[in-house]
Amino acid sequence: MMNILGIGVGEGGGKIAMSATEFNRNIGAINTNKADLDSLTQISESKKLLLNISGGGSGKDPNFVKESLKNQIFKDQITEFIKNLLATTPLSTFCPHCAKKNKLKDTEAV
Repeated sequence: MMNILGIGVGEGGGKIAMSATEFNRNIGAINTNKADLDSLTQISESKKLLLNISGGGSGKDPNFVKESLKNQIFKDQITEFIKNLLATTPLSTFCPHCAKKNKLKDTEAV
């Protein structure tokens, strides 16, 4: 069994990520709209990040989000969110086929 961290971004990405929680609990979501995040009921609240870019969403304008994310505050929030998710994602797993513990990968959030 492999441990994978998944992060859904936006309304569509969040719904895809939520569908993966059936197979994997290491799932997070990022959105600019609280209602969209609230609808992701199978993702725990601690694994959701609300970016208060516009006070209610991006209005489906990717350029608005792109420009907003140049703000260091949002960059820092996303970086910290990913670091926290990585901290709760095991980096090694037990392989039932080879009957030994295998280290998957050293991971560092930048």
